[in-house]
Amino acid sequence: MKAASQSTLLLWCIKKTQANIRHNCFPMLAAFWVKLELRRDDNDMLEGIVQCAQSV
Repeated sequence: MKAASQSTLLLWCIKKTQANIRHNCFPMLAAFWVKLELRRDDNDMLEGIVQCAQSV
């Protein structure tokens, strides 16, 4: 019984960590992706996206 509860706790911790990584890294990854997709003359839009990502 103790091993089952420990494995359940471990799985919960892993899922929680994965959710935190996705939530915390998403703005940065989105900014990099948009930077790759935008042309060079769209710097104002890129700066706005980076500022939004930094404020999260």
